[in-house]
Amino acid sequence: MFSRKVHYFKKMDGYLFFSRSYTSTLHKKYSAIPVCSTEQLRKIWDSKITSFFSAHGFFLLQLENSEPQVLLQIAAILGQIQNNPNTDNQGITNVVGFDTGQKNTVVSSDSFSLHTDGAYLHGLAEINGEPVRVTPPKFVLLQCVKPSDEGGESILVDGKKALVSVLNQSPALLPSLFKPCVSMVHNDLLISDVSIFSRNREGTYAIRYSYDEEMILPKYSLPNISKFNSGLKPTFYQSLTSNQILVLDNKRMLHGRSAFKGDRTLRRVWIYDDTQNTELVRVQTDVKPYYSHKNYSNPLDLFKRYLPSSHIAQSLPLSVGINLPTETDQSIQLCLRVRNQK
Repeated sequence: MFSRKVHYFKKMDGYLFFSRSYTSTLHKKYSAIPVCSTEQLRKIWDSKITSFFSAHGFFLLQLENSEPQVLLQIAAILGQIQNNPNTDNQGITNVVGFDTGQKNTVVSSDSFSLHTDGAYLHGLAEINGEPVRVTPPKFVLLQCVKPSDEGGESILVDGKKALVSVLNQSPALLPSLFKPCVSMVHNDLLISDVSIFSRNREGTYAIRYSYDEEMILPKYSLPNISKFNSGLKPTFYQSLTSNQILVLDNKRMLHGRSAFKGDRTLRRVWIYDDTQNTELVRVQTDVKPYYSHKNYSNPLDLFKRYLPSSHIAQSLPLSVGINLPTETDQSIQLCLRVRNQK
């Protein structure tokens, strides 16, 4: 997954991207799983979805139509839909190549560099007066309404394979990838002191990545992170066709897109990551803050637009993030301890 042979890559639109001649021979084409209804999807969940998703970090569905309601029904199986400034009142964002004049639309036909959706989210908000974390979504769903005339291939990179390859081939990069020294700026949001890879208390890893002008790094870490970026290789590189829905693990998979021509139209939905909210509590005390000014707005309101809808979904079990064998996990932790002591 990680390679020192950077001659396979070329510059496109200012970003390091993959040449078609390389990616066309890199991997097999993945077949979509035909599904005619959410009831059928539930029936094949354990036999066809969970094992494939665990192995690959995504799955691809072939539906009978591309109506918005189909996308919403699939999303409800995965969890609560997460809002953002580009969503409509159902939580859907249209991703198109030309300006249609519609609201809730992202317009671009340029290539998208590899990234984590919502990588810039690292804050708090309130639900029913209780603090909750606002982080990148755990799932991203992409529904193809109309494919492009040319280009527009979806690109996925498996963060699990990338992490293991760094451990085996370039372990000196690990401290830079785990050090909480990354800042990101996105519109009116600023986050600081996050890391590209992180590990929770249960031993599951996650990747948060967007190698573009919104990422701010200490000068000393830039060579290592640039080297990591240059070594990423796609495991999925193919065009979505009409009525397909791509579901990816946003805590494991990076995704991007090649430039395209035509009126390609996708719909996107985020699924809220609620896995860490049980960790948050308010201090129970009669002591008031030592200073407060009524003219200041509540900072928790800043992330309110990224909260999930009020609908409680009946989700099916599907683990997200990077789960490694115990031996690999211990090797990464040992490597980080040894190198941080130097």
